[in-house]
Amino acid sequence: HKKIALMVSNEKAVTENVWLDVYNKYPIYKNKDYLIYTSKYESNFQTHIYNTCHELLLRRDRPTAFITIPSHMDGLLNAIRDLNLSIPKDISII
Repeated sequence: HKKIALMVSNEKAVTENVWLDVYNKYPIYKNKDYLIYTSKYESNFQTHIYNTCHELLLRRDRPTAFITIPSHMDGLLNAIRDLNLSIPKDISII
């Protein structure tokens, strides 16, 4: 994969910090539109995740893979399902 979206929370856990380090170290994976920060304390957190993923997946140059944390999975999976995309054929989740 060369088009990898990274969804991390603003509260960045240890794992997320490692992902960010790798993401920033290797520019082949770097696309500012594919780096998504969220906060689980937002009142509309799941809606925000869904809308963000849905928007990314509609793009012509959509990511082919997502790196994310468990709290983001519902929104991502719902967006994938609503767009009739397939895991792992169309999108991979890491």
